[in-house]
Amino acid sequence: MSKLLSLIPAVLLFSTLVSGQSPRKVVTYHDESMTTVKEVYYMTPDSAIVGYYNRYYPTGEREAFAKFVEGKKDSVFTEYYQNGQPRMQVTYVQD
Repeated sequence: MSKLLSLIPAVLLFSTLVSGQSPRKVVTYHDESMTTVKEVYYMTPDSAIVGYYNRYYPTGEREAFAKFVEGKKDSVFTEYYQNGQPRMQVTYVQD
């Protein structure tokens, strides 16, 4: 039993290291020459969006903003008109 209990810290450390891989930054573009940014967000190795998500109009103004936790929206999701004024706001809690 004590040998089994002594393995628990090692298993926990291993699972922390495996799941602790940092998210990769994803940038998409409106154009093929990749000069006009469309979206910027971070994705975990298992394809869950995490952190802040930004979407932009082709002119560069922010079109949408949200925060993701473990692949789910967890904040006020806001869409904007091109003039910068909020068009729509929806509050999500891990949805």
